[in-house]
Amino acid sequence: MTSSPRRKPTVNVHYRADGWTLPDYSDLASCTPNYHRGLNGEPACTGTVVWKVVEEQGLVQTFRFYCDADLPAQVRPQVDNCPNCPRRCVQPVAEYRGEVEVSHLYRCPGCGETWSTNRDLRAYGEAA
Repeated sequence: MTSSPRRKPTVNVHYRADGWTLPDYSDLASCTPNYHRGLNGEPACTGTVVWKVVEEQGLVQTFRFYCDADLPAQVRPQVDNCPNCPRRCVQPVAEYRGEVEVSHLYRCPGCGETWSTNRDLRAYGEAA
């Protein structure tokens, strides 16, 4: 019996300007790095948790929450400029990461224009 190679988890990054609630809706989520801050004797993050990172591997899902300053660089979505108006640095409203491609969906807060981008991860040395 041969074993199949272990696949990298699928990571989806979501942004919500007004913050995220915990999966059980009991409270607003706190920044995931707060656990490590507490271990290091550092004060807890007080920033609004605007990023939710969902990692899926098989049937297991892991949720992590981050304020803007603490979102890890390897999962930070790119920003884009609106193709319809002068608005710059628009944050994506949704992201999908496949094996070799990442797609971002954008909605301009200024004019409401929507557009998407696709990036081949192999061109950046990030593919699985």
